[in-house]
Amino acid sequence: MYQLFTKIINKILNCVQDVKQLKALRLLNKTWNELGTARLSQKSSVELNSPQRLKLYLKKLEMLEAITISPHRSLHISSCDIIEETERHLFSVIKLTRPKELHLTNCYFLNLRHLLNNLADLSSICNGSLYCVSINDIRFLSKNNIDYEECEERNFKFEEMKPIVSKFISWSSIRKLELTDSFSDVDESFDTLNFPWSTVLPCLINLNILHVQLANSEDLSEVITALLDLKVVPRITEWSSFLSNMTAEQMQSLQVLNLPLKSLDLSLMMESAVCAQTLASLLLSYGQTLENLKVLIDHDTDEFDYALPIENQNILMSRLIHMEWMTNAVPVNLLAICPNLKSLNVSEVNQNLFVKEIVKPRLKNPCGNKILENLTSFSLECEVLREENLLLIGKAFPNMKKLCLFLDDSKIRSIYKGFPNLEELFVLGNEVTDIGFAGWPLKCSCSEEGEQENEKFTIACLASKSTVNLVF
Repeated sequence: MYQLFTKIINKILNCVQDVKQLKALRLLNKTWNELGTARLSQKSSVELNSPQRLKLYLKKLEMLEAITISPHRSLHISSCDIIEETERHLFSVIKLTRPKELHLTNCYFLNLRHLLNNLADLSSICNGSLYCVSINDIRFLSKNNIDYEECEERNFKFEEMKPIVSKFISWSSIRKLELTDSFSDVDESFDTLNFPWSTVLPCLINLNILHVQLANSEDLSEVITALLDLKVVPRITEWSSFLSNMTAEQMQSLQVLNLPLKSLDLSLMMESAVCAQTLASLLLSYGQTLENLKVLIDHDTDEFDYALPIENQNILMSRLIHMEWMTNAVPVNLLAICPNLKSLNVSEVNQNLFVKEIVKPRLKNPCGNKILENLTSFSLECEVLREENLLLIGKAFPNMKKLCLFLDDSKIRSIYKGFPNLEELFVLGNEVTDIGFAGWPLKCSCSEEGEQENEKFTIACLASKSTVNLVF
């Protein structure tokens, strides 16, 4: 009878996705508490930001029977020196919790060999449950135990580390890998010590999300070259190389890879010599699969065609629904072939330029001009919008549901008048006061989180047609 009872409870718990509901169900009785706690652990995200907290958490786990410890969804470790005692504590916690996601941020390892040796054992320690590894801002406490004088130009390409990196075969369960500028240091002796992509990537047969923010373009080339050398390329659906400057050759190679990309994030920095045609070709090559696009162009040259030279307007990027275009110009030709775009962030674009090239043409020909006809979310973060521009945007996009803008008190009133279907408003800057909300039919109180200098308030305002969440 008890087994039937627990079976029914487990089926109920399987249907409960909300963490708050799971916590409430644990209060029913002892059985609900035991089964609910195990299920809650599977959804839990544990953050440990000091060696002391890591040690205390390990003690707490050791007080429990190993069989009663459920796998954790996520384990975040930050600001720790992963050496000696702390290292033992970390891997004991990983072995007991068997997390699905592991995040290491701002941690110090003894040296690169030490780091790779630990990483190579991760998946086997987790019994194959680990599917996400995120490594951000890792630093080293000492130089590697390698005689650089014996290595030609110190570029030894990990010959001495082959016994270590060969263990990465256990990473076959990894589906998401994120590394952000983790393998360079102010000490010049680490400049040539790059992650062993050519060894690791062939092991990641199930990889579908790759985020890399690397120190230089050479590191990015090694990633792309390693992928090109594979006989079977992983089905990567998300590619992010934000702040890693891409060259024309790298873009062409990424195009050759022909990945089933749904999300693409790339950057063209000051020293980039990529022409607009190369960028347009890359985007069009993934036009049938891309759903999210983020492009940062951080160089100012008259030779770059920011509108993008797209001659054939019949080639549509029909799946693209979200775009972040971080530069000071509007990609008019690109927007014209994205009929289903719902969310647009043009954080650096001049407001007058956006109104001139996008808003006014739509108002002049609302039936014939189809650019951004399905837009429901818009963000412009470079300056306070003038009231006349704000009202024009409201007229051009009457179905707008979400805005993220720099505003002051007078513009808040214009928002209320000009966007009847607005549901969510993110207010940037600090020029909005209580006076700006005069006339708004406020119904609910506000909740606060964050520091005083960057406070975040959420106010639910019952407008005539919808509930508006204001965040600033």
